[in-house]
Amino acid sequence: MKRICLIVLLFAVSVAIEATGDEVTVGQIRYADVKILSATKVSVTFRLSNDRELTKALASVTVISLDGCPQFDAAEKLFAAGKYEQAVAAYEKAFKITLPAEWQQLILSRQSLARKYHAEGHKPPVDEPKQSKPKKCPYCRGAGFMPCTDCHATGLTKCTKCNAVGRITCPGCKGQWGRGTCDKCGGSGSITKTESYRRRKKFTRNKNVPEHEKYETVTKRIRLTCPRCGGHGYDWKCLRCSNQAKKLRGTVKCPVCHGSRRSGTCSRCNGTKKLPCKVCGGSGLPPGAQAQPATTTQPTAPTLSIKSVDQLAEMLHNRPTNPRLDAVTWAALTSLQQQEAIKSHEKALAEWDLTNTFVGQKVSWSLVLDDVRAGQNDCYTVRAVSEKGSIVTAILPPAAKDSLLALSKSSPVTLAGVISQCRVAKASRSASPDESPTAPLYVRLENATVVKVE
Repeated sequence: MKRICLIVLLFAVSVAIEATGDEVTVGQIRYADVKILSATKVSVTFRLSNDRELTKALASVTVISLDGCPQFDAAEKLFAAGKYEQAVAAYEKAFKITLPAEWQQLILSRQSLARKYHAEGHKPPVDEPKQSKPKKCPYCRGAGFMPCTDCHATGLTKCTKCNAVGRITCPGCKGQWGRGTCDKCGGSGSITKTESYRRRKKFTRNKNVPEHEKYETVTKRIRLTCPRCGGHGYDWKCLRCSNQAKKLRGTVKCPVCHGSRRSGTCSRCNGTKKLPCKVCGGSGLPPGAQAQPATTTQPTAPTLSIKSVDQLAEMLHNRPTNPRLDAVTWAALTSLQQQEAIKSHEKALAEWDLTNTFVGQKVSWSLVLDDVRAGQNDCYTVRAVSEKGSIVTAILPPAAKDSLLALSKSSPVTLAGVISQCRVAKASRSASPDESPTAPLYVRLENATVVKVE
């Protein structure tokens, strides 16, 4: 019995010796219950609790704690605080204690590193607090907006012509893709053809009967398949819809939405395809959080005084021209000269665009009315021209119908709105070379109003 107790006691002591409580901290990573195996001037090797061995650079190790050696732990605290001169003396006291060989190697390595840091004036690293990620709205995840549910993030409304189907009944066959009665066979699918032939009469062996009376003409009616409908009884060769797949016959693409099922601008999102988040109101922050003020501001376009559309055409005519448009002059340049010409053109064009931003400018022009047409979603398209042939179009809401009915063609009007698009048309070839005509301009206005000039 005593022998068994002695064996158990020796086993417990051996386990206690193996299960040391050394700790090694490398940056933010802490390794607990390790055993120091060896140390050099540049690295330290230790064994983890799962018998895995690791080797770390001695300079990257922040703190080392040896179980059963408080003198070394005190020296490590001075080392971590940046008091390297005091740490050298503390390591010297810890080394004088009877310790295992691997611990003595570790003490000497840390003492050497402390002397080096003290000579170089090294400062301990400062643990900077981690910057927390900005909080986001849980509903829109910080975007500040959600897709428009009315237009399904397309920016367009449902087409009223086809009821958002994309196809309408074929106007040629009225949806029957030619199932009307065939004109040739009357719907029976077959036609009757009459054939006549002569045959010899029976009992005409009498020699006294003339030869022409021995034969008779027989008429026979034959039923054939109608060549037009192929026996179906209906004419299915509609010129508009018969060249499609069978399941699409009888319908054609909607002429308004062209099969996309949507047309016109969505009235809820105004064509932007998105709506402000109903939780954060567009800030992207969680409820109750205050939005930080913006540090940078986007440069706004300068306000220009454009008194007429012809003035706008002249301003666009003065835009820097591309040197490659002059084929003769461009061909006479070397490759280096061409590269420099392109760079100069791009620089001049960028400087010109900074001071000549026309889209978004509010204008009010005196023009001559050319035409008024009904557009999509009960809106109206107004087309007016200037003295030099520039064309201005504007979209007016349905509420402007009464005022548009009072206008007549070629009447002077004042068209006001915001420029959304402008482009220069090709110059006329009939212009004389002595003159320098300005090419006409096509301008499109939004949020427009039209007033008749008395």
